[in-house]
Amino acid sequence: MKTVLVGINSSFVHTCLSVRELYSYARSKGLECSFCEHTVNNEPIKTTDSLYTEDADIYAFSVYIFNVAYVKRVASDLKKAKPDCFIVFGGPEVSHCREDFLKNNPYVDLILSGEGEEAFCDLLNVYSSDRTPEENKRMFTQNKIKNFSYIYNGNYISFPDRDPICDLSKLPFPYEPLETLRDRILYYESSRGCPFRCSYCLSAGDMPLRYASDERVFRDLKIFLDANVRQVKFIDRTFNSDRRRALRIWKFLAENDNGITNFHFEIAAWLLDDETLGFLRTVRKDLFRFEIGIQSTNPETMKAISRPVPFSEIRKAVEALDGKNIELHTDLIAGLPHETPESFEKSFNDVFSLGGEDLQLGFLKILKGSPMSLDKHGAVFSSEPPYEVISTPTMPYSYLAFLRKIAILIEAYHNSKLCSFMSAERLSSLFGLTPYRFFADFANFSSERGFFDKPRAVADTFTNLYLYLSTLMPEHIAEALCSFDMYSHGRVGSFPEWVLSLPDKEALYSLLKDEEKIKTVLPEKYHGIFFSQDIKYWYKNSVLVPLFFPENNKAEKTNVWFLYNKISDSIKMY
Repeated sequence: MKTVLVGINSSFVHTCLSVRELYSYARSKGLECSFCEHTVNNEPIKTTDSLYTEDADIYAFSVYIFNVAYVKRVASDLKKAKPDCFIVFGGPEVSHCREDFLKNNPYVDLILSGEGEEAFCDLLNVYSSDRTPEENKRMFTQNKIKNFSYIYNGNYISFPDRDPICDLSKLPFPYEPLETLRDRILYYESSRGCPFRCSYCLSAGDMPLRYASDERVFRDLKIFLDANVRQVKFIDRTFNSDRRRALRIWKFLAENDNGITNFHFEIAAWLLDDETLGFLRTVRKDLFRFEIGIQSTNPETMKAISRPVPFSEIRKAVEALDGKNIELHTDLIAGLPHETPESFEKSFNDVFSLGGEDLQLGFLKILKGSPMSLDKHGAVFSSEPPYEVISTPTMPYSYLAFLRKIAILIEAYHNSKLCSFMSAERLSSLFGLTPYRFFADFANFSSERGFFDKPRAVADTFTNLYLYLSTLMPEHIAEALCSFDMYSHGRVGSFPEWVLSLPDKEALYSLLKDEEKIKTVLPEKYHGIFFSQDIKYWYKNSVLVPLFFPENNKAEKTNVWFLYNKISDSIKMY
């Protein structure tokens, strides 16, 4: 008998933790299976072809909100091509409303719900390739196997989920070997469950909160560190729900830092105490990345979603972190109960002012199994994944559609690091606008130009910005701001017609011959790299550009030296 676990990722750089966990647990019990990974970017027929070639008896798919449509297409086609195979679905997208899903998707033979390790082993132990799918279902029924749901003889059969695994330390390390995964994003869980009950989240009805032991977590993390992997993302719902435990793990990572690996955590900022904040300010830059789900700063909204945390507490913690060595990602959700356009504008300004590297403006989704799926507060949602909000009693569709345009601009100009002046302070000092008003006006301007209706190259993105900024300030200052960021972004191939500040090759050559001046203007940390190359190298890999800067309060231009390749930085030549 051959069983294949199938993970469908959003892109190649991601990995599927769930199939690896089931695979490693089954193998630890002496059971044979394999796993494979594909992405939603592949043509579905090519994934079907690949799975058909596996010639397996059982195909077990991990199903999420982002891949359910793709998985359904692949599994349906696979069943038609290989009628005797046994199709298993598991994961959060199919763990609720199982009867309806099975009846609407008859090619699915079995849904495995809840924690899957033990149930998957039961499947491998009881299933026989010598029996038909219906005969195997009869055996499942006779054995009353928990966590299984299926249609048998026209009847819906479902047995309750078993008790969750209490000792997570018994679960084997899911990434063996690591040699081919160093440059991919590796997901890791050191706990299951969540102490909070946010009504929009599946974890609100999740199993009890459990932790793996410190010793086990340290051992696993050491494997990642020794392999010099690029990034490990903890999927713990609230990593610092136990403050002391979180601090112990963070200290372990700092003490064993390899200078390469970074670790991503979803945290509750208000749980950071003074001792933890003091420690976090000492860690290597980019060792940690924190995702902080704020969602809204409207007190009425926060109460309605069972998340009554004062924004003042979040702000205090974030300001104490100071953002210099830990990259911060902040989240907003549009469409929450009681949120109006006016209150959302305040929420946007509040969260943007925290200064995080990324601001994710998401839209409320009614997830099956979440408390909000029972009480939608009068909101209307799409019937298809990802079940996104269409309108609420306080937010019409037109406003949510407008916010989606703002979300595109946030990604294009702020989260992409394309623009250096996208902070609340600089937007205020340069344009006299709040962050929300800047992006709202920008969205209207961009929409009138058709910016959202066509593919965009980097030059088009900068041109759109320049034209908008020119409505707010003198054109030569707008040109300087956009040119500075365009040169900082990388080599400029063809120059848009608005770019007047062109590289001065003669001035660059004169600078490159002046070693003493270079030592003065170039940060010392770059000296070794810079002087290891000759003048010809830097003549090809740097430019000197005269630019206006509004903060200079003068009409003179300042030469800016942009270096590429071995050094990626810009130096103002005062």
